[in-house]
Amino acid sequence: MGGMFGRLAIALVVASACNDSAPHTEPARRDPVAERAAAWSASSPPPARACQSDADCGVFPVVPGDDPCCDVTVTALPMSVHYMQASAEWRKRNCTGVACASPALPGAQPASCAFTPRCASGTCDNACDEVDAGGR
Repeated sequence: MGGMFGRLAIALVVASACNDSAPHTEPARRDPVAERAAAWSASSPPPARACQSDADCGVFPVVPGDDPCCDVTVTALPMSVHYMQASAEWRKRNCTGVACASPALPGAQPASCAFTPRCASGTCDNACDEVDAGGR
């Protein structure tokens, strides 16, 4: 009888090993935007708005969006020129073949002071608060 139980035990082991009822998980879907954003972040870019002098700042109509390969329209956003240069260099190496939507048209034209970059307390800004303060 031991032989019969032995064969039955072997049959059960083989059957359970061949059982295909284990839940299958779908392979994780790649999120190329998240992968590019992580790669951009891992490249240790300079802070987007950090500055030491007015020369470190510029005012840009478009800036990198959530996808570091694609721009979003901001009309007039003060940013670090070092950040924007690092972004341009990174894009040359990492964004070949990436299709981006066309940036939206800019919004209403801001006051001319919005296009004058300046460094205020270590952060790129524009000159509008100087105009406001001077007119009081």
